[in-house]
Amino acid sequence: NTKHKLLGLYKVPNFLINLDESFSNSLSKIKKINFDCLLTVDYGHGLITNKSLIKLHNKFKFKKNYLNLQVNSSFSDKDYTYLFKKFDNFIFNKSEFKKLMKIENNDMINKKIHNFISEYIVSNLVITSGFNGSYLYKKDKTIKHCPAFNSKAKDKIGAGDTFYSIFSILDSL
Repeated sequence: NTKHKLLGLYKVPNFLINLDESFSNSLSKIKKINFDCLLTVDYGHGLITNKSLIKLHNKFKFKKNYLNLQVNSSFSDKDYTYLFKKFDNFIFNKSEFKKLMKIENNDMINKKIHNFISEYIVSNLVITSGFNGSYLYKKDKTIKHCPAFNSKAKDKIGAGDTFYSIFSILDSL
């Protein structure tokens, strides 16, 4: 059992923008702690670097770790495979997954999903699909579908973030 359940960074002050140095220095002051899960969101700004991830994983122990890599207006086509190698549970919106994997044809998505799971040793890959619900792909090739709870949403802002948080915490129990 752990005494600490959640580590969160909700605002990124300007001095932390260069995470490699500032984040590493901050981590060096914290003793080694075990956590149930690590929830990481990268909005494509490059704040989560390979160097900071290595330090984070060396400093703390996580039973499960989750990544939600979101595509927004500042998203670039840079290589994110260093992130994929550090996590074993992923949650993507279908269009974000297609952009990350450079999928132009919908017929290729299932093949790319299975390739992603085997290449990066993924335990869980969740693809959310709006009003079509979400799909959980497990490394044992099990696929589970969860229908959307609301087909007439008036405002979808934050729906993916909420789904990510709730799924990750419940899955880590």
